[in-house]
Formats: sequence, structure tokens, C-alpha cells
Amino acid sequence: MRGSAVSRPCITYAARTFLQRETRQHEATHQKEHLHHNPFCATFKQMSDRFLEELKDRTDLVALVGRYAQVKKTGKNYSCKSPFRNEKTPSFSISPDRGLWYDFGASEGGDALRFLEKIESLSFSEAVEMLAGINNMTIPDGFGQSQNPQKKEQKQGLVALHKAAVSFFQDQLKTEKTAMEYLQNRGMTAKTIENWGIGFGGNSADGLTQHLIKNGFKPHQIKQSGVAYTREYGGDGMKDRFTERIITPVFEPKNGDPIAFSARIMPGSTLKGKYINSPENPLYVKSKTLFGLHAARRSIITKDLAVVAEGNFDVISAHQAGCDWVIATCGTALTEDHIRILRRMTKRIALAFDTDMAGKKATLRAAELLLKSGLTPYIISIESGKDLDELAQKDPTELKKVLIEPINGLEYFCKQFYAKAKNAGLEGEKAYFRNLFYYVRLSSSPIEIDEIITKAAQLTSRPKAVVEREYAQYNAKTPLPKARFIAPTNKTMPSPEQKIVGEMSLHWGSAIELADAILPLLEDEKAQQILSAMMAENVIEEQKIMLTSWEMMVPDATEKNVVEGLHQWIQRMTAAKERAASSAAALAQFQQKQDNTQE
Repeated sequence: MRGSAVSRPCITYAARTFLQRETRQHEATHQKEHLHHNPFCATFKQMSDRFLEELKDRTDLVALVGRYAQVKKTGKNYSCKSPFRNEKTPSFSISPDRGLWYDFGASEGGDALRFLEKIESLSFSEAVEMLAGINNMTIPDGFGQSQNPQKKEQKQGLVALHKAAVSFFQDQLKTEKTAMEYLQNRGMTAKTIENWGIGFGGNSADGLTQHLIKNGFKPHQIKQSGVAYTREYGGDGMKDRFTERIITPVFEPKNGDPIAFSARIMPGSTLKGKYINSPENPLYVKSKTLFGLHAARRSIITKDLAVVAEGNFDVISAHQAGCDWVIATCGTALTEDHIRILRRMTKRIALAFDTDMAGKKATLRAAELLLKSGLTPYIISIESGKDLDELAQKDPTELKKVLIEPINGLEYFCKQFYAKAKNAGLEGEKAYFRNLFYYVRLSSSPIEIDEIITKAAQLTSRPKAVVEREYAQYNAKTPLPKARFIAPTNKTMPSPEQKIVGEMSLHWGSAIELADAILPLLEDEKAQQILSAMMAENVIEEQKIMLTSWEMMVPDATEKNVVEGLHQWIQRMTAAKERAASSAAALAQFQQKQDNTQE
């Protein structure tokens, strides 16, 4: 953890200005309205500034980045592969003394708040909230309340609308005997139905819409929420989306507010589409939402395990059985955003998709995505049923057992692929290795790769050396698949002269006296521009970030040694320029003599 503002080492030119970036930029945006109207605005601004500084001072930036990547100490700084991309060599540097990071592959950097904004796709206020939670700090009253009033009112209105819809659906369920019996036959207790807000859509085509309008909600709000839609034919007005269906609310993971709905048809129904979900709205983005996370978060952290299922009832049945570390996607495949959300709680993510062909394909795709994200996938093997919900109804004891003991994904594929190919002769065995190697080579662990090769050799009764040669040939012939969601690294390191300017920034109090002598000796255009801006105290934001990256590449040295080194550099460069000028003059003289001789 970094030291306090008092004990922290001398703040550099770049760091001094950079550390104030969030306060100046974000506070100007998020508190402008508040400061204009509040008679105590100056005091509030000072409190906010102090809070942000204390928040960043308390943050262990190395540990924070370490939640998303494997961090190693390199000199005075730390480095790792960029958490934002898939790359072979580390290009991401962290300076714990300054509380700053820089991604050389993308030429961007920032502080802890900027890191969370980028990796979690958060707003500034959301990043402050998350970082405060990590550091067990309480956010001051009124902080961040100046967000766009219209946007805030819109979101509050949608939350209220969804709460009203939940209440309506629950009331409909109480009067619909068939729907209640259906849930009870699936083993749902009254407590579970209440806790999860399960309801029924009603039998009227616009019952919910009329109920919401009577309670003061506007048609545009209803349409925006997605609980109803405008009829394209068959009459005017709006039609309820979830009529005659069993409904489960989707809850916001942090505060538990309902933000969307998922619904399924009743047995014997003639409605089209077995499952339907709310369309996305300002509160709900499918690729970033996990059903049940509001109830599973604490257990996921405690168990150090997250189980991703396919359906809502898989989650609900598992929680009812006491396995409350299960969540599900919301009608989508597992996404990069889902993985980023989960990996800040655990790096052990297990897949518990249905056992049908569609579920098996989804398992393979999700396992590939996890491997490309640098994680080892785990598999929940469901043998007594097609999904977790069915297993919960048949054998709750077996459910708990499989959810507590997930199988390493590569080991699972090693056995499952072999079971399919073992009776297919030599060609089947060759296909087995190709299929297995496709996933094995995505692993970032040499130990894991060696273990899987050993097991594959044992299963096929082949010498391990033969399997290793087969694996080497596969790697040589087959291009390594790239993660579609991650951009390639374009690593750009600072030049020697840029490092000189970075060194000056680190010791600006003493180095400023040498700036006039150093500036005309620089040949690197960027180094010239930034040093000139430093001397004029007019460094723009883009230059501050670049200067921070140069500082990170400077080795540790005392201020005395740095100043002596800069003096020596001035002497060397001055002498070199004098020699170059002398050589140029001699050459000009020689050419003049040659010209005179020819005349």
C-alpha cells in the first residue's frame, strides 16, 4: 500500500499534475451543477478533493491490477501483461510510489480510478464507489450527486416501474392456480418464490400496461423498459410482453433493484418462444448482466468459485438447495464482460450448461473464451439430469457434491474427447489429439499443459514423447487462434532522450536548472516538445500521460547522481555536436578547395 500524502516520495512533475487529473476533470463535470447552487460549494469541493486523494492514497494499485493479471516486480516498478489485451510479453507497468500505471502497448495510462473505469466499463462515480468498497471507505454525503439530473431521474423512474411490475406479477401469480401449482411441482417453496420475486404475466393482453399507467407511469417509460411494446397490427396501443408466462425478475447485482425480466411459457402453451427476455434498457445490458449475482456475490468470494449455469431456474434451484454461488447469463453466451465482472471476485469459473448438444457447444465456446482470458475453465459434470434444475429435483445431495467439486476443464476435455474417439481407429485418435490440442495450447500454464499431455498419453497408451512430438507438430502447423475481443499489442518504448526527460521530471526541482542547456541538445521531437512545455508549465493531458510512461522506464538513482549524470550527458552531447560541427566545417572547406581546383 502506498504511503500517506506526507510520507510519499517527492512527487514528480508529471505525477504532481497527473494525480490531480480526476479531481479537476471529473469534479468539473460531475459537480458543476452542485457547486453553482450550493452556498457551501467551496467547502464541499475541498472535502471532495481530500476524499479522492485519500482514496487513491489508500489504494494498493499493484494489488488492484493483480486482480486482473499476474503482476511481477521489475526494479522499482511492477509489470504484467496488459489486462486489456492478449499479448505475449508484458507491456503494462505500475508505479506504486506514484499510484500510476501505463500501458505501453496502447500508449495510455492513469491512476486507480482510471484503471477501474476502463477495465470494468464504469463511470467515474461508479469507479469511486467500487474503489471505496475495496478500501472499506465511506463516500461522503453528497459526493457525485451532481450527475445529470435528467439521466438520474430517468433511471430512478425505470427502477420504480420495474418494482411496480414485480408487484403486479406477484399478485397475478397468487390468483393463477395453474401457475402456482407448476412452480410447486418443480420444487419451489413459498419462500423461494417470494425471495426471487417470481410471478405470472396475467392473462390480459395489456393488464400490466394499464396497471402501470394507473400508477402514474408514462407510455414512453413503459416502452423504454421493455415490459410492453407498441402493437404493429391488431389494434392501437401497447401490448404486454410477458402475458401468460412465468416471470423471474433480473436484479441489479449491487443494490438488488429489478432491472429486467425473463419469462417462460406454461406447459401446454401455444405461445411462440419457450423463453423470452426483456430487451436492453438504460438499466440493463445483457452482455454485462449475470442473473442471480445479487444473491451470489458474497458466496462466490467466500468459496472462491463461480458456477455459470444456463437458465434462471438452474440458479434458483441451486440457491434453494444451499448452493448460492451459482449465476447464469441472461439469454446470451458467456462474454468478455461477464468474465471481467466475475474475475474480480474469483479466478475459478465453472461452467454448468445443459447436457444437450447446444449446451455442449456453449461449454466449448465459453471454455475457449476463459482460456484466452488467461483463466483455467472448470466444468460441472451433470450425469443425473439435463441441467442443474433437474438434478436439484432428483438428487439435491448429488447437486451439492458436483457444485463443490468442479473438474478442470482441460482434464474433462481430455477424457470426453477420448471417449468419443477411442473406437474410431487411427484416424479417430489423430482427430482426438487435434481437438484436444486446440484447447491445450490456449493454456498459459506449462505445468497444466504437461499434465494434460501426460494424461492423453496414458489414455491412448502412447509414449509421452510421441504425444509431445505430435503436440509440437500441431503447434508448428496450426496458427494460434486470437481472442476476437482483444486488440493486438503495438508496444512502443521510450527513446534514450525521452528517458532523459523522464529522469528530469522525476527530479524536476534540481533538473529545472539544466533545462535551458538540455533543450537545444535534444533531437527527439517529442522529447523537445514535452521538455519545452514543462519549462513553460503548459503540459497538456496527453503529454502528461506520455511523460509518466517515460518516468516508469528510468532506473532508481539518487537526486545527486541524476544531476551529475545530466551534467555528463550535457558535456557528451555538447562535445558530440562540436565534433559534428567541426567535421561539417572541415568537409565544407574540403569541398570548397575541390571546387577551386576544378576552376
